[in-house]
Amino acid sequence: MKLTKKILCFILSAAMLSVSAGCTKNAGTEGEKITKLKMILTGDKPTQYDAIYGKLNEMLREDIGAEVEIEYYNYSDLNQKYSLLFSTGENFDIVFAADWVNYNQQAAKNSFMEITDEMLKKNAPKTYETLTESAKNEAKVNGKMYMIPNTAAEYNINVALIRGDLREKYGMEPITTLDEFETYLENVANNDKSIIPLVNLVGVGSFWGAYDRKANRVEIPKGSEILYDVTEKKFEKKDFQEYYREQVKKTREFVDKGIIPADIVANKTIDNMFENGKAATYIKNLETCASMAKKLRESHPEWKVEICDFSQGVPKIKNSSISNGLALNRTTKNVDKALQFIELLRNDKRYFDLTWYGIEGKHWEADGDKGYVSLNSTLPKEERYEPGCVWGWKNQDMLRVDKTDIPEKQEILNRWNQETVESDIYGFIFDDTNVKTEMASISSVASQYGGPLYNGMVEQSKLEDAFKTYEEKLTQAGIDKVYEEALRQYEEYQKTLK
Repeated sequence: MKLTKKILCFILSAAMLSVSAGCTKNAGTEGEKITKLKMILTGDKPTQYDAIYGKLNEMLREDIGAEVEIEYYNYSDLNQKYSLLFSTGENFDIVFAADWVNYNQQAAKNSFMEITDEMLKKNAPKTYETLTESAKNEAKVNGKMYMIPNTAAEYNINVALIRGDLREKYGMEPITTLDEFETYLENVANNDKSIIPLVNLVGVGSFWGAYDRKANRVEIPKGSEILYDVTEKKFEKKDFQEYYREQVKKTREFVDKGIIPADIVANKTIDNMFENGKAATYIKNLETCASMAKKLRESHPEWKVEICDFSQGVPKIKNSSISNGLALNRTTKNVDKALQFIELLRNDKRYFDLTWYGIEGKHWEADGDKGYVSLNSTLPKEERYEPGCVWGWKNQDMLRVDKTDIPEKQEILNRWNQETVESDIYGFIFDDTNVKTEMASISSVASQYGGPLYNGMVEQSKLEDAFKTYEEKLTQAGIDKVYEEALRQYEEYQKTLK
C-alpha cells in the first residue's frame, strides 16, 4: 500500500511538471498559456516600434497573459488592402475602424464581430462606463455595434502651414484670410519655380468652400453624395449645388495658374514635399499640422513655418465618434483577450502614455497628471518616437497636453471649442436596406465622373458639359431615391426625440 502511494505521488508530480513546461508564467494569470494577438493599424510603422511595443508586450504578458503583433497598412494602398483584409480571410484579432475607411459598409458585410454591452462589462468595464449611448448608437449598423469608438473631441477642419520666409520675401504681411493665402500661392507659382505651391490637398475647392459658405455639412449617408447642412438643418444633393460647382472651378483655376500640378493625382509622395522643402504649403488637420510645425521649427528655423486657420467665425461640429476606433475580426478566437487589451490601451495610464508618448524619461517627462514635456528634440532622429496610428484608442480623459507644443495649437483649439454648435445628426443611423443598389451605383458614378471634376482634371471650357453629364449619371444611378429615403428616415428619427 505504501508503494502504491509513492507511485501515485510520482505520477502526479510528473504530470504537473509536464503541464507547467508547456505554459508561461505571468503575474495575473499563473500557469496560463500566452495568447498571441494580432492588430492591424493604418499608416506607417512608428519609429522606435520595437522598443515601445516590446515594453508593452512585457506588460501584457504580466497583466493578461497576452502578446500583440501589429501590422501597418500604408495610406498609399490602404483602400485596396483594407477591403481585401476581410475577403481573403486573413488571420487577425483587432483592426482599426473608422467611417473614413468604410466602417459602415464593412460592418454591413459582416466583416466585424458584434460588440455587446455584456462583452464590455465582462472584459472592458471602464470602456463600457465611458461610452455614451450617443457614441454607441453612432457605431451601430443595423442595430448592432461593431466597433469601440473613440471618446475624444475631434474636428474635421483643416489648417494650413506656410513658409514665413517666402511670405516675407514677397513683401506680405501675416496671412489671415483666404484671399491673402491665394495671393501667397500665386507668388510662389510666379517667383519660385523650384517649389510647388500646393500639393497635398487635391480637392482645394472643398477647403475654400468649407469657410466661404459659413456652414458645416456632413455626408449622410456615407458614400451617397448627399449632405446634411447642420446650420440649415436640411439635406441636399451636393453635386447639384452651386457651391459645389464653385469649388470645382476653384480647383481647376489653381491648376491653370500653376498652383496645383496637373499630374498631382498620380504623385505618391506629396505628404513629404513640404518637409523636404519642395512645397510651399502643407494642409491637414490641426494635430498633424501642429506636429509638423513643431518639428520644422526645430530642424529648419530659417523657414519660419507659420500656421494659418481660416475658419474663425465658422460654425463647427465635432467629428462623429466613429471617426476613429477599434473593431474585432468576425472570426477571432481571442475575443476576451482582445477586449481586455483594448481596455488597457484606452484606460490604463501606463499603456496609454507608452503608446501615445513613448518611454517616460527618454521620450517625455510628466508635467502633472495632465501635462507632459516632449524630449524628442533632444534625441537623435533615429531614437525619436512618432506614435503613428494610436487614434483607435483615443480617450479624452487620458490625453496629456504637450507643454512644448506650438502655442497656436491650443489657441486655435480653444477658439474652436467656443464656436462649436450642437447637432443631433450623428445620432441618426441611416438604414440602406431599401437603397443598396442605388448606393453602389452612386459610388461608382462619383468615382468615374465626380473624381476628375473634384481633382481639377477637367478643363474650364468643358466644365459645364461635365457638370451636366455627372448630374444625369447620378440621377440615373438613383440619387433621388436615396435622398427621399434619407428625408423619410430622418423625419421618423426626429419623432423619437420628442
